[in-house]
Amino acid sequence: MTHFGSKLINEPVDPPPLASLAVDTAAWELIEDPIWVFDLDHYRVVWANAAGLELWRSEALEELQSRDMSDLSDIAKALLGEYADGFALNKSFEATWTLHPRNAEVRVRYRCCGVSATDGRTLMLVHCIGVEGRNSRVTERLDRSDELIEVREQLAHAEARYRAFAEAGSDWLWETDQDQKFVYYSSKVANHWAYSFDDVLGITRSELMEKIGADPDTEEVREKWLQHAAILDQQLPFRDLEYAYDRGTGEIAHASVSGDPIFSKTQEFLGYRGVGRDITRRVRAEEHGREMQRERDVAVTANSVTNQFLATMSHELRTPLNAILGFSEVMIDQLFGPMQNSKYHEYATDIFDSASHLLSIVEDLLNVSRLDISDANLDLEPILARQFVADIVRMTRSLATGRDLHLSNDIPDSQFVFQADQRALRQVMFNLISNAIKFTDRDGQIEICCRRGVDGATEIVVRDNGCGIRDVDLPHIFEPFHTVDPRVAKKQPGTGLGLWVCKRIVEAHHGQIYIESELGKGTTVTVRLPEGEVRKIERHGEVA
Repeated sequence: MTHFGSKLINEPVDPPPLASLAVDTAAWELIEDPIWVFDLDHYRVVWANAAGLELWRSEALEELQSRDMSDLSDIAKALLGEYADGFALNKSFEATWTLHPRNAEVRVRYRCCGVSATDGRTLMLVHCIGVEGRNSRVTERLDRSDELIEVREQLAHAEARYRAFAEAGSDWLWETDQDQKFVYYSSKVANHWAYSFDDVLGITRSELMEKIGADPDTEEVREKWLQHAAILDQQLPFRDLEYAYDRGTGEIAHASVSGDPIFSKTQEFLGYRGVGRDITRRVRAEEHGREMQRERDVAVTANSVTNQFLATMSHELRTPLNAILGFSEVMIDQLFGPMQNSKYHEYATDIFDSASHLLSIVEDLLNVSRLDISDANLDLEPILARQFVADIVRMTRSLATGRDLHLSNDIPDSQFVFQADQRALRQVMFNLISNAIKFTDRDGQIEICCRRGVDGATEIVVRDNGCGIRDVDLPHIFEPFHTVDPRVAKKQPGTGLGLWVCKRIVEAHHGQIYIESELGKGTTVTVRLPEGEVRKIERHGEVA
C-alpha cells in the first residue's frame, strides 16, 4: 500500500506549467468512476472527471490543478518512477493507494496506464475501481473498469491512426493555443533543427522567426508574413507557408507548414494544429536549376555575340583575300608578260597557296557562325539524287583536276528522290569531297555514290583511296579542332572544323555519319538520312 498525500498552496508561488493532454477527454467524462490524470514530473493533477473531483474533495478542476502533491515519501516516488518506465513499454498497473485529500484519508484500489501530453511527455491516467467503505460497489466498478479500458483502447487506436497519417505526410506536428503560442511540437522536429523544445514552446511563430528565421528582408517576404498574420487573425486554415530558417548549426534550411484552426463544441477558438515539412532539398534543386538557366542564357548570349563577330570578320576578310588570290594568280599565269626573275614566280605561288589556305580557314569560321542547325529551322525539300550529285561533282571537279585525281559518281536509280535541306547538305558534301581531295595522292580515285539502303534510308557515300586515318584518330575524328597525324596535317593544314560541321548538319536531319578507314588504303564516309523523309515525299506526290 502506498501513501499519497496532497497539500494546499496557501502562499502565492509560480507553479510549474501544466501539461496538456494530446487526447480528447470527452469519453472519460461519461465514466462514473473517479478518473484523473497525474503529471509524474511536477506531481500535480492535470485533469479529473466529476467523480475524480469529488473523491479529491475539490469543486473545480483549476483548484485541484493548483495543489502541490510533491510531499511524497521516497517509496512513493520510486513507485511512480517504476510506473513511468513501464508506461514507456505500454504496460499498465493495479495497486492500492492511501490518499489524503484535504487532510482526510481515503484508501482506494486503482488501475493506471500512460497517456500522451502535447509536449511529448507521458502522463499517468488513474482509474479508481474501489474505495474503502464502498466495498459493495467494488465488483460493479471492476466491470466498469473494463468498459473504461475498452474506451481508452479505442481512443488510443484513434490517436495512433491519426498520428500515423499525420506523420507519414509530414516531418513534424505542431500546435498553438488561442494566443498563437506553441504548446506542442512532435519529437521528430529534432531531426531538422538543433533547438530544444524549451526554446520553442510558449512563443509565437513570428517570435520564432525572429530567433531562427533566415528569410531575406525584402518587400515580397514582408508581404508574405503580413498576409499570414491576417489569416491567423481571421482564424482561417493556411497551406504551404514556406520560409527559410537556421537549423541552429549555421546551416540554412527551408520549411513548409500548413495548419487548421481548432474550435470547441461551442465554437470557441482554441488555437491551431498543423504539420511541417523540410523542403530544403527541393528549394536547393530549384535554385540550382535557376542558376543553370542563368548560366545557359549567358552562354547563349556570348555564343551569339561570338558568332556575329565571326560572321562579320569572315565577310570582311574574304574581300581582300579574294583580291590577293586574284592578283597572285595573274602573276603566276604571267598574263601581262613573263617575269624576269624565277623567284618572283615562286613567291607568287607561295602567296596564292597561303591566301588559299587562309580563305579556307575563313570559310570554316563562317560556316561555324552560321551553324545554328536544328530540325526546327531546316528547310526540307525534295531532292533528285542524280542532279544533286552532278552539281557537287561540277563544283569540286576543278579541285580534283588540279591534283590529277579521278572524280566519279554512281547513282543506281536515276529517279531516286530524298528530302533534305539542300543548302546544308551541299555544305556537307563539299567538306567531305574537299577532305578526300586533300588527303589523296595524285592519280588517286574519289567516288560519290547516292543510293537507297536495304532499310529504305538514303545513303550518300564518299570513297577515296588516299592516305587513310590512323585507328587512334578515328574515335575523335568528329570533334571540333581535332587534327589527324601531325605529319600529314603539316602537309595539308586546316582548322579541324569541317567534319564537326558535317556531323552537326547530318544529326539535325536525324541522320548518322560514319567513317571507315585503313591507313595507307583509303577512307569511306557514309551519310545516312532516315527512311521516313523519303516516304513523306513519295506519299504526298511532291515529285514524279
